[in-house]
Amino acid sequence: MKRALTFSLFSLIAGASSVMAAYQYGDYVNYDYSSLTVVEDSSLSLDFFIESSADGYDILDWDTLTVEITSSSNEVTLRDVSVTGTSIDIGNFVAGDSLFFFVSGDQGTTSTSYTRDLGHRGWEYSSTFNGPDSLFFGGNYGQNGSDYAQLSFRVSGGAPQSASGQPLPGVAVSMLMGSAGLYWVKRKKADCVAA
Repeated sequence: MKRALTFSLFSLIAGASSVMAAYQYGDYVNYDYSSLTVVEDSSLSLDFFIESSADGYDILDWDTLTVEITSSSNEVTLRDVSVTGTSIDIGNFVAGDSLFFFVSGDQGTTSTSYTRDLGHRGWEYSSTFNGPDSLFFGGNYGQNGSDYAQLSFRVSGGAPQSASGQPLPGVAVSMLMGSAGLYWVKRKKADCVAA
């Protein structure tokens, strides 16, 4: 009985860590030379770097970030997100969506640009991240498109945000572990009384 209880407790702990890892980490987008594609249903954020004091190179120079979403069936939709800081939550996406970004503000918009740049700088290989050091997008803006904006960022993600009230995977596993612990204590107490 002790072996079965120990084995089930160990299995629950191992299951809890793997389930939590699957929901908290992972690569949610794939960058493939000028294309950024969502590979798993997720909620995404862009974390911008401030690299230059030149106009157009700081996300805080802009008022609105527009996300152009092309679905796997080639339907294009636009999502406007207010720029309130260097980390911007851009919402939920489904696997297969391709993303491109524009910015707009008092100085104009890059969405009217014929230049559509999406690229990367450097490439990092480590145990926790395998991909570009940073991505960037850019485009011309201003009078006659004479100015150029280029913004550098990293993408972070998580499980899609839902309002369903579904418990986190760790909660269910914690309840099972607690129940197993209570059963073990009760069983131990029953063995002591019987002796």
